[in-house]
Amino acid sequence: MKSTLYIFVLFLIFSSCKKGEMSSSEDKATPPSNTIVLSLDQFDNGKMDFVQIRKEMISHKIEVNGVIEVPPNNRAVISAIAGGYIKNLKPIVGSSVKKGELLLTIENIAFVELQQEFLETSERLEYLKMEYERQKSLFEEQINSEKHFLIAKSNYQSALATYNGLKKQLEMLNLDPSSTNIQSEAPIKSPIEGMVSQIFVEMGNYISPHQKILEIVNDDHQHVELQVFEKEALNLRIGQKVEFKIPSLSDDLYEGEVYLIGNTLDENRTIKVHVDIDESVKQKFVVGMFVKAYIFTQKEMFMVLPEECIVKDESQNVLLKLIEKNDEIHLEKLYLNEPLIQDGMIIISDTSNLDLQDQFLIRGNILMVGEE
Repeated sequence: MKSTLYIFVLFLIFSSCKKGEMSSSEDKATPPSNTIVLSLDQFDNGKMDFVQIRKEMISHKIEVNGVIEVPPNNRAVISAIAGGYIKNLKPIVGSSVKKGELLLTIENIAFVELQQEFLETSERLEYLKMEYERQKSLFEEQINSEKHFLIAKSNYQSALATYNGLKKQLEMLNLDPSSTNIQSEAPIKSPIEGMVSQIFVEMGNYISPHQKILEIVNDDHQHVELQVFEKEALNLRIGQKVEFKIPSLSDDLYEGEVYLIGNTLDENRTIKVHVDIDESVKQKFVVGMFVKAYIFTQKEMFMVLPEECIVKDESQNVLLKLIEKNDEIHLEKLYLNEPLIQDGMIIISDTSNLDLQDQFLIRGNILMVGEE
């Protein structure tokens, strides 16, 4: 394409030089440097054409990045309340698990001691309760002193607090407080339904309390989580259209809609925008995939031209505007600093010297001069 343009430029220079010689002999003024003059033969032989500028309603488009994500309730990182050795690790990465399903067990001698203490406290509590009720009855009948009643009450309530505390610890370890069968292993069950996405330990490992063991993700409610810089935040609205693609997979575009906008900036001066996506395409994605997205914000009326109207003049972008078409065709160069192009159309922000009657040469037809 570049070589073709050079041929056309040389053709124009040669034609201009020729016209310069004729103008000199005929005392005609030299055209301005920002003007191109074509003969009707050049125009016809080059099969050139003009396109008229027009107004069109354009949506501003913000380009942002993000990831495929799920709500917090659909992601669970499994850890242990108490330390111990990993036993009976059942799932592998990719396994589907149901809520309440046994994932693994943790073995620790402390579990034995805890159950033993609970059973002893339970037996002692029964005696202390009876003693408390006996002393209460004697005190009410004024047979015994208040001191004995208060001692019995204190002993019973202290044991009851210990009993309830031990019971709650056993329940948190998924150990049955009502069972007299003492176990050395505490089961860990899945808190949600989903798929095992990561495993951080191996059989036999000793883990400390709250250390990560595995992660479970339920991808039933996938969405796109975008990071939008603060300068664009005020342009965001619930319900705005979003187009996104997964660059690592293909250039196919998928549609979504803004359904939640964050109200705080993170350390990168961005806010989080959550995009709802169609159920029919969710199975194509994996949680954590990188996303490139376009958010369509407010619409405005702009003057536009086809992208093919841009001509390269050395390193600059030029539009060729029709000034006059009689015996010759006069074109004026209009320079574009950084053309804003959207969906194949040039969005013209500075319209001070333009009118809806203006016509512009289409670049592709200029190149056809060199191709013939």
